[in-house]
Order: sequence, then structure tokens, then C-alpha cells
Amino acid sequence: MNTIRDIFVFLLTLFEYVSFLLIVFYFLYQTRIIDTLRKRKLDWLLVIVLIVLLGGMSILATIQGVRITDAQGNVLAIANTRDMAPFIAGVLGGPLAGLGTGLIGGLHRYFYGGATRLPCGVATILAGALGGLVYFRKKEEFLKPGTGFLVIALYESFHMFLVWLLSDYFTSFNSVVTLAVPMILSNSIGVALFALMIAIFKRQREVIAAKEKVDHEVEVVHSLQLTILPKVETELSEDTQGNKWYEWLIPHMAKELHKKGEVLFSKEDRADKLFYIASGLLYLKEIDKHVGKGEIIGETGILSPFHKRTITAICETDMEAYTLTREKVIDLSYQKPQLLSDLIQLSIKRVLENLKMTISEKERMESELQIAYRIQTDMLPHDFPRKKDFSIYAAMYPAKMVGGDLYDFFPVREDRYCFLIGDVSGKGIPAALFMVITKTLLKQEALRGIKPDEILSRVNSILCAENEEGMFVTVFLGILDRKTGIVEFANAGHNPPLLLQANCGPESLAVKPGFVLGGMPAILYETQSISLSPGDILYLYTDGITEAMNDKEELFSDRRLLEILNGLEGRDVTEIENKVQTAVREYVRDAPQSDDITMVVVKYNG
Repeated sequence: MNTIRDIFVFLLTLFEYVSFLLIVFYFLYQTRIIDTLRKRKLDWLLVIVLIVLLGGMSILATIQGVRITDAQGNVLAIANTRDMAPFIAGVLGGPLAGLGTGLIGGLHRYFYGGATRLPCGVATILAGALGGLVYFRKKEEFLKPGTGFLVIALYESFHMFLVWLLSDYFTSFNSVVTLAVPMILSNSIGVALFALMIAIFKRQREVIAAKEKVDHEVEVVHSLQLTILPKVETELSEDTQGNKWYEWLIPHMAKELHKKGEVLFSKEDRADKLFYIASGLLYLKEIDKHVGKGEIIGETGILSPFHKRTITAICETDMEAYTLTREKVIDLSYQKPQLLSDLIQLSIKRVLENLKMTISEKERMESELQIAYRIQTDMLPHDFPRKKDFSIYAAMYPAKMVGGDLYDFFPVREDRYCFLIGDVSGKGIPAALFMVITKTLLKQEALRGIKPDEILSRVNSILCAENEEGMFVTVFLGILDRKTGIVEFANAGHNPPLLLQANCGPESLAVKPGFVLGGMPAILYETQSISLSPGDILYLYTDGITEAMNDKEELFSDRRLLEILNGLEGRDVTEIENKVQTAVREYVRDAPQSDDITMVVVKYNG
């Protein structure tokens, strides 16, 4: 019974020190002393601060510990939480900080005396070394509360083993329990609370930073909504030849009747047909919008590579509708190729309308980002062509949930295939919206069958009109003649693609730089050309690859990209993308991604 009472008393006493130590850490983080020193790259000063401050705390832990004495009053052991300070110093500042703090606390404990002075002094130094190892294992991200508790519980058990090995203190079960249980519990709980405190501070700062970014981005998006976006909608409306372009489809459709309250389709359902509403009213749940007589609905799911519904549609009234299956849409598009173009334009208009509605609601920040990401992902092509004469593969990895990079590829005629890549200034929702606008216009103009320089000139004129936010985009656009291998291309300020040919190392394509789209009106671009031989590869990329940084803020660089591509001549387009993406990821490791990363690989097979 006395043993249980002693353990309880020891724990209460030790937790007084744990509480004091946590207050010190709270002060360090709340005043951002550690963050400031790290941002200014004063790591040596941070190490000194931690050694001095936490070394003193380690000494204090010994002094405030619970002394266990013999009948004559001689100190046999000291129950304490001394190991917490060097361990946390190592986690925050690395091995030097941990070992320095451990040496101060360990040497003081040794000269303080007692039967356990040697094993306890050694254990304190090793605690700092353990914290340094944690520092190299993803730094503070590794130290989650549960992990911290488990690591220190195991370590303090090792500490007790050293006491048993290097001293004769543990002569009875009572002595083992009285010293070991309070020390293991108090140190473990103390480190777990420290880890929890760090997690709370990090989350708090992330929320504040995210709110500030969203506030700014909403302002930019609002400006885009009032300037460029109306012009894009006008452009699309003119090309769809009025609201009655789809009337010729009705004789090919099947009539359906639906009752009020009936769910026409639900989000994530398979999209197997589109609907023309002859009468009645339909409610689109996720975007809180009504559509009625004369409207077409469901075309987005038909065109999506995933063939899934993105919203739920519910009949507000009894409804008469005409339907067209996905297979019928494909059959009719062979008879009238303009059908697919018209449906794409209708889908894009809907996407832009829905995006405008979503981003205007600041209080739904997370929902906005998820919807924007889904829209952006759906708009990028995922069905990569693998033809006998050519193949294309592409990938985009945004720095934020949504990004400003873009790519696209599509046929402009039976024997000509357009491919492009671009990089919008900035990141986040404004860049994503500008990306949607740019990609839409580029495809719209390319489908006219005009030259690459004319495509860029026409898109630049639209983007420049009332571009009050000064946003711009770099673009490289090429059109491959599948019969001859000739690629006509034009550039708007984008970095030149790399050409991979047999028996040659990768080299930059001789490209005239051009000026960015949206930067200045009345800019003239120039169409150039290159003849590809069978097996030749064009590698298009954004500067997010070459400017990717590791935790030392060193760039991946053009040199490393060329080294990775060297020897990949003639390889499969998917393999080339995977090689580069893997190399960049391994180089960056745990450093945060600073820019969007996008690649397009085009191989001509002849």
C-alpha cells in the first residue's frame, strides 16, 4: 500500500516540473523564436539557445526531482523527468542541440551524487542523441503524441535497465516499482503533451495562412469574373450558333416521363446518357441551381473520361425529357463532327458558371478547393492516344490542391494532332480559373484549323482585354502531321521543349521565345516547324521541374533534367514521364513543392 502511495506522490511531484517545462515550450513557440531563427538560417544560434535554455531545464529537473534515500539519509536515486529536456532539444535543433543539452544535464547529474549517478548521467546524454535521430526522421512531423509516448516509454525502460546494470540500487521489487513507474509515466506523458502542443500550433498557423491566401485569391477571382470571363462566355456563345443548335438531335432521342420528386440521377452514378428537357423543372442539388424547358443536362458526364455524374438532379415538377445514350452520341458525331465540339463548349460554359458560383462563397473554402480540383482534373484529358504512328502521355502535379499549369491534346483534322502545354502566373484558385479560360480558348481556336501563330494571337487578344489583374500564361503549342512527321509550332514565352533522337543526347529545340499570352495586346507570333523521324520524342515541361527545390533550397536544374533524359531515346512515353517524376520526387524528398509540375511527352513512330 505504501508503494502505491509513494508512486502517486512521486507522479504529482514530477508533473509539476513537466507543467513548467511545457510553459517554457509554449513561450518559445508562441513568440516564434524557433521559427524566426530557422527562417533567418541561424541554425547555430538556435542550437546555442536550446542548449543553454534546456540544459538549465535539465539541471532543474534533477534539483526538483524526488530524492530516494537510505536510513542514514544518503541519496540512492532521484526520480525525475530530466531526460525530457535533451530529447526535445534534439527533436527541435538536431543532434548537436540534443547532445549539448544532454551533456549539461548528464554531467550535473553525475556530480550531484548518489548510487545511480553513472547510469542516470549516461542515460541523459543518450536521450539527447535519440532526439537528434528523431530530428533526421522528418523532424517534428515524426513526433506525434502516440509515437512520442511510445518512444520515451521504451527509452525510459532502457534507462531503468542501465540503472540495474551499472548500480546496485534495484535490490527489491519495491525499489524497482517506486523509481521506474513514476519516471516512465511522467517522461512519456510529458513528451506526448509536448508533441500535441506542437501539432496544435502547426494546425493553428496553417489555418491562419490558408485563410489569408483564400481571402486574397477570392479578390483576384472576383476581378476575373467581372473582366475576362464574360468575354469567354460571349466567345463560346457565338460559336455554338445560338441556343437551338441541338434541335436536330431530338428526332434521334427517346422520350421519357418523370414524376415530381424523382431523382433523375445521383452524384457518382454512371453517366450513360444526356437529357433534353421538353417541359418541367429540374433541381441540381450540389450547385443549388434550376434548369428547365429547352435545356440540355448530363453532357459533362458523357464527355468525362470517368463517365460519372458530378451532381445530383431531382425533378421539381413532372417532367418530359428526351434522352440520347453515350453510344448514340458517338455514332452521331461521325455524321456531324461539330456535335462533339458543341457539347464540349456547352460543358465548358456550365463548368465556368458553376466555378463562378462556388468560389464566391468564402465560408465554403474547403468545398471550393475540392470542386475546383475536380473541375480542373476533369478538364485535363486522361485518355492518352497510343496510335501506330504516334503516342502521347502527360501528367500534372499541382503545388496546391488546384494549380495553374495546363496541358491538352486533341485532333484538329483526321491527319493532324494538336498538343500544348502552359504555365499560368501564380497558383491556387485564380491561376486555376485563368488556366480553364486559357485552355478553353486555345482548343476553341485550334479547332478552326488555323496555324499555331494565329491561334496564339487570337487567344492573346481575348485574354488581354480588360485584364486588370495582370495575369498571364506561357504556352507552347504544336500541331503534328501524322503522315509526314512535320510539327508546326509557335511559342508564347514558354521554355523550349527537349528533343530526344536516336544516338543523340537530349537537346533544346530551337524555338523563338515569343511573348506571354495576356501580357500585351497586338503581339505577333511566328510558326516554326521541325521534321520528326520515326522514334523521335518531344519532351514538353514547365519550370516546376527544373526549379523544384530540396530542403537546402537547391534547384533540380536543367542539368539534372538532361542527365535523367539521357539514354531514354526511343523509350515509351509513360516510362519517360515516370523516370523524371521519380527523380524529382527523390531529389525534393520532404521539402514542400514550390510550383506546379507538368510534363507532356510526344513520340512519333512514323
